[in-house]
Amino acid sequence: MDRISVFFTSLFLIVFLNNAHSQTNSLIVDTALFKIDTTIKQNNASFIFWRGTSDTNNKQIIIERISKYNDTIVLDVAVKDGDYYLSDMNDDGYVDFVSLYHEGDVIHFFNKKKNSFNKKALWMAGRSGSITSPNANFHYDFYDAMYGSPYAFSSLYKYNGETPYFYYEIKYITADTYGDKDSTIKINLYRFKNGDFGQEVFVKEIKTAHPSKFDYEKYWLQHYKQLLNLK
Repeated sequence: MDRISVFFTSLFLIVFLNNAHSQTNSLIVDTALFKIDTTIKQNNASFIFWRGTSDTNNKQIIIERISKYNDTIVLDVAVKDGDYYLSDMNDDGYVDFVSLYHEGDVIHFFNKKKNSFNKKALWMAGRSGSITSPNANFHYDFYDAMYGSPYAFSSLYKYNGETPYFYYEIKYITADTYGDKDSTIKINLYRFKNGDFGQEVFVKEIKTAHPSKFDYEKYWLQHYKQLLNLK
């Protein structure tokens, strides 16, 4: 094949692939129902986040992956409280997709091997802050009393891969269950066996003159080294 034939063959392939990409893009996402909200690049691909509504009028996010002229829907999820954010939740260097639900984070971790976001989500109480140390990145959250949690609480944890490892929990104990945080009568500290959130063990009552005004963030920052036996 001569150079001119090679040139026109290559030109045809470029036009064909670009047209195929454009057609695929328009076929995958209904642009009458969804609009591009944001785009990120990671792991050698672009991820487009489309915001819109489904046939049932649920607020919905569609995540589309584009790489080497290949479009794929990697996640299509209803967003219960109508919003989401993007953050590296488990400190692996990749941005995760997090939607909001009743003060909690519904986390779809990014899977590097699959170059996709996990369809199965992890629910976590809303993160309040983080502690960076030479040993690990630790995080703490806060959740008001509601939906199966009779007392407001804050837990201290880290991630092992996509699995949270829980260390301690502070509970705002009220006279009646599901009471308002302002009616707190004492602050209890618990530890978790083997990092399991379902296995808590009472440690002590934290003495404080004003339990309802107890600052859990200040407590974690001041005492995490002692609690975790870190130098």
